[in-house]
Amino acid sequence: MDGVAHGWSKFDLAMWLAGPYAHATRFAPRGERTLPDRPTQNGPESDPLGGERLHEVMDNARMHSLALCEELSLPRSDSDFIDDAIARGLLTPIEDHRGSLLWVPVDAARMRLCDRVRSLFVVDYLLAPHLYLESLLVCQRCERIVFDINAKQVGHCSLHRHRSGIVVSGHGSQAESEDASGQDAGYAESTFGQAG
Repeated sequence: MDGVAHGWSKFDLAMWLAGPYAHATRFAPRGERTLPDRPTQNGPESDPLGGERLHEVMDNARMHSLALCEELSLPRSDSDFIDDAIARGLLTPIEDHRGSLLWVPVDAARMRLCDRVRSLFVVDYLLAPHLYLESLLVCQRCERIVFDINAKQVGHCSLHRHRSGIVVSGHGSQAESEDASGQDAGYAESTFGQAG
């Protein structure tokens, strides 16, 4: 999501499909990873995935995912999108080593990029729906997706946190609780802080 927002290229998308996406879908049957051709009035394009078309496909997937995340953060919003994802074959059930039923994202042939991303969000939601309800926020200022209870309460992510400009020095001060990047030490120690 952040990569597309910052201008991913065809190479970046290919690396994501072959790397993190392939890892996330490793438990489901592997399919051909392609993007849909754009219908044209003058016949097929020589490179349907080149230039503006590719950015259009990635932007479309990002916009659909932002809308889905906003829906996932609302109370009692789960049944429709889960039923739709299952009916369309975007996820499949498997049993883990203990015999428990799990859902995994599918890597199907000629699956649209927005459906590939959607399947990841739906499976993640099914693993921990309470996190989406309690702390998922799509920032209305920068369209970042964050899992942060405090950000959800104020309606925007920490990048837009108001700073007073007052510098406090001394033992136990706010200045000491921030790391070199300007993030709160608590954030840096969290799962999301370590991952990012």
